[in-house]
Amino acid sequence: MPASLPTDTFVTKPALVNALDSRANARLGAPISIALATALMLPTAALAAPPDAAEAETAAPPAAPKPPRIDGGYYGGSLPFTFGYKRIQAFDTPAPFIGGGAGFRAGDAVFDWMTLGFEVDMLIGNSSLGQRETGGQLLIDFGFYPRPKTPWSIRTAFGFGAASVRDADGTPSGYGGAAFRVATRYEFFPRVMKYRPTKGGGFGIGPELGWAGATPAARGRPMANTFFVGLSSTFYFGS
Repeated sequence: MPASLPTDTFVTKPALVNALDSRANARLGAPISIALATALMLPTAALAAPPDAAEAETAAPPAAPKPPRIDGGYYGGSLPFTFGYKRIQAFDTPAPFIGGGAGFRAGDAVFDWMTLGFEVDMLIGNSSLGQRETGGQLLIDFGFYPRPKTPWSIRTAFGFGAASVRDADGTPSGYGGAAFRVATRYEFFPRVMKYRPTKGGGFGIGPELGWAGATPAARGRPMANTFFVGLSSTFYFGS
């Protein structure tokens, strides 16, 4: 029989492996001794293993935040398609006026959730009865962003507007006075992360849908209700 392991001294892992190897070789042979040695060495190999991927990701520094796009001073324009009804005093206008227009605006993003500026709009429309409208308005424009990091806005504006309306036979008339507008707009910023990766602002373009109206000064007086949908574009300089 092989000598037994000493019990009154500290047994190191190599000594323990050698002793077990002697016992295993004597009784069961070399295959069992190899298996025992492998089992004893596995914890040591596990302790030397590199940290997993999750720990490596945790140790990585956080990514820099994206700069805001609705930022700084801005200027832009819009091209709307319009559909509306008018009421004037010189003659009846039962048919809707269909047409288009153009607008120009400028202002500043005073907060990350609000913009303030002015807008000038021009409008041309015709009805199926041969009547023609030409008008414009000057407005103070407010833009509100319910989620500041999302370029979707609710817009309200007020100011002054006027329009000339001519009948099919050339009879002139028109309307004018206080003007109001309510709209919603969403802006996309194509390729902005390529040419402005670390600076706010950029070129935005997207659809706009809204209503514009001229209210009557008294009951039965001239008025206008115009609905529009169009393409809006704005360049934000960034702060």
